[in-house]
Parts: sequence; C-alpha cells; structure tokens
Amino acid sequence: ALPIYVVKNKCKIVILSSSNNKKDIAKIVDNSHVIKFVTKPLTEKALEEVRDALSKKVK
Repeated sequence: ALPIYVVKNKCKIVILSSSNNKKDIAKIVDNSHVIKFVTKPLTEKALEEVRDALSKKVK
C-alpha cells in the first residue's frame, strides 16, 4: 500500500459550487489540493479552464 502522503500529494480537486460566500471560497482556494474553483452555472469556458488546469498539474 502507498503511504498516505504519497496519495494525498497526487490528488487534484476541482470544486463546482453555487456558494459566493467569501469565507467558503477563501477556505477552498487555500487548500493546496484544489486546483480549480468553478461557480455555477457551469459553462463551456469553465470546463475548458478545468481541462487546462488539469493538464498543467498532471505532470
């Protein structure tokens, strides 16, 4: 089994939320595993940004 820190370091999280609460958003973007925060409604442009963020972080 892989040590937990190895697995954690490979996690990439994208969050889709309807929240516009500044405290919620601050907590989310401070998390190093969160690579993208997207607010609803989900748009084609947002999906492209998620794809781009994932392709940069996968390496």
